[in-house]
Amino acid sequence: CHRPARSMEGSPAQSSPREPAADIPPSLALVAPPDTANAGARDTSKAKPLLGGVSSSSLHVASLQSLPSPNMWHTVCLLEVVSILWIPLCPWTRTQQVTSSGSGFIIDGKRILTNAHVVANAIDIRVRPHGSPRRYKGRVATYGPDVDLAVVEIDESVAEDFWKAHGDV
Repeated sequence: CHRPARSMEGSPAQSSPREPAADIPPSLALVAPPDTANAGARDTSKAKPLLGGVSSSSLHVASLQSLPSPNMWHTVCLLEVVSILWIPLCPWTRTQQVTSSGSGFIIDGKRILTNAHVVANAIDIRVRPHGSPRRYKGRVATYGPDVDLAVVEIDESVAEDFWKAHGDV
């Protein structure tokens, strides 16, 4: 395909900033940030609305505020799981062991909430709290494959150490 050459009058360098399309409400139109003389400097006082009347600088602040606070990371855990898939037609045989991992979150009652597929067919579960090198033995307390949720409890032999070091929510 060959495009005809455009005249200099309609070139983007000389045209004014684009207006939002007529069929898009002005409050939802994306508008480019203002041009600045110094490309490295960020002048947020001249920020134009980006989406729904929200400036790009306030979007940056809002995205930082939506991050979890550092003191909430103590509720995050890594679950390292060893599982074996049993074959129902040959219960005396089984497949090879598979190691996988998933995330979990400490909830009320000294329990850990995770996805059911993480602990499905588990024969060994190790829970490693965020920022800790130590792993604690866990066991499945409740398993709900229909909603893909499971509750894991720390094994009684190490539960006191776990909850003393990492606390309940």
